[in-house]
Amino acid sequence: MSSTFTEQLARRLHYTKLLELRGIRSASARVMHYLRVIASPNQKTVKLDRPLKEIASDIGISAEVLYRTLKKLQSDRLITRIKRKITINK
Repeated sequence: MSSTFTEQLARRLHYTKLLELRGIRSASARVMHYLRVIASPNQKTVKLDRPLKEIASDIGISAEVLYRTLKKLQSDRLITRIKRKITINK
């Protein structure tokens, strides 16, 4: 019973974080916020375990906008991206 409660609580927290993301207007800010939310505490590297299309849908932007935003964040040196691993530099 406690694992069911924990799973429900985790889903609610995830949903709350997604709603918070949708209040952020800029795609860059949404993506950076998402990366910070999914990163483990005191960690700057995130391994994406889901398709980018799903992540884009979760944060309320199109897949194309997500691809462009990741590329821009990388060119601005805010992130470093190697395949499915993203390191937050700032």
